[in-house]
Amino acid sequence: MKNLKNKTIKLIRDNWTDPVWSKVISAIIISIGSFILGLIYFAIKALWESDSLSNGLKSFWHFLNTNTTLVLKNYVIGLFSIFILSVIIPLIQLFRTRKKFEQKEGKEPESNLLEQTQLEKPLIYDKSTVFFDDRMANAFPGQRGLQWFKNSAIATDRLQILLADPLRFHPNSKEMSDPVWWFRGTSNLHIQSCKKLSNNKLLIDAYEYVIDEIAVYRDDSYEKNFVYVKVKAEKPVGVYDWSSEDIERNIKQYGFCREEYGLYNDKVAISREEYDDGAAVINGKVIDTKGSRLRIRYLSNYNFVIAAKQSPINSHEFDSGSKEILNGILKGTNTFDELFDFILPLNKPMC
Repeated sequence: MKNLKNKTIKLIRDNWTDPVWSKVISAIIISIGSFILGLIYFAIKALWESDSLSNGLKSFWHFLNTNTTLVLKNYVIGLFSIFILSVIIPLIQLFRTRKKFEQKEGKEPESNLLEQTQLEKPLIYDKSTVFFDDRMANAFPGQRGLQWFKNSAIATDRLQILLADPLRFHPNSKEMSDPVWWFRGTSNLHIQSCKKLSNNKLLIDAYEYVIDEIAVYRDDSYEKNFVYVKVKAEKPVGVYDWSSEDIERNIKQYGFCREEYGLYNDKVAISREEYDDGAAVINGKVIDTKGSRLRIRYLSNYNFVIAAKQSPINSHEFDSGSKEILNGILKGTNTFDELFDFILPLNKPMC
């Protein structure tokens, strides 16, 4: 009997948290309790209305002989109904779940996949400036003040350490979920990934950079830390007919020249328009190129600044004044010292 009691308690405890079985167990407990309380009520009533204890017990016994069969019958019917429902409800839920799964299989919306991916990212507990200072310490240990890295291979390796995963964090993080950004005038964006493509070439998000040199500044006030990056020009990938006049015209208008293209199967270059359309003509045939990756390549020298999102570099002052200086450095009409003197006094970040 004790063993049966323990098994019953264990069965109830194991299934109590289940949304279906918890209701079934509750219904059984209520039914049994109601039955027992009903018997107690009729016993008390029989004793209360009788003039003696013996007559009260006889009256209760008479009630049991004449009514218990009906009570037990109704009780058994109730338990059987509960049992049937406990089987049918899980089967209905299982059928609905399987049907929804079959409808969604292979058709998961990109927004849901993106949301799931975001939720799987780790949490970040530090301010972006603290996070960036820790990365600076990893990539440039022992350095204080300003230092140049003019060996492109060394500069590439150091940047790869600075921009190692993870760079994106859970959206519910206490601080910024996107702590590291690149800045150039009014053009700025968070950095999500960095991959080394060759000895001196990095893929930062969709941007291909052949690293020329970098200038690294670590301040006593870690909020002011930043990295200046200079990029070498590359040859066109071959999907557009660029002339030297086209490139010079872009440099004159924007300060630099770049091309955007898609990379199909990680090896076949297609135009940006074909990338957007999700199909391209390859070897005379129309090929479905959905899933290709966007690439941005610089056909002239280029430069930008990497800093924390909460850095003073992320400010209206930098947005309005840095582009002219950065373009001037590329043209030879400005120097890095001018950029450095422009950045150092900044102290009002946007966030």
